[in-house]
Amino acid sequence: MPLFSPPGGATQDPRRRAQIRGQRLDMLLGILGTFSFLATIQLVVLELRGQPAVGPAILLAVLLLATWLTWRARRNNASRSTTAGSR
Repeated sequence: MPLFSPPGGATQDPRRRAQIRGQRLDMLLGILGTFSFLATIQLVVLELRGQPAVGPAILLAVLLLATWLTWRARRNNASRSTTAGSR
């Protein structure tokens, strides 16, 4: 059984698939948000100490971009699951 398959095998219900995808996106948002917060703290500390912070700034930009894209995917998934339920 694959690692990310739902219990009981593949489901054909689009609302259930959207719910599972939403849960995964929520988990990814939490992970990305945590690391974005930590990268922000690191960047502020390095800037206040006057140390080079180009690498951490690039890392923060990449993490924030990934967080934003994941948030958009989650928002689109939520709107898609509500329209699938009305059919």
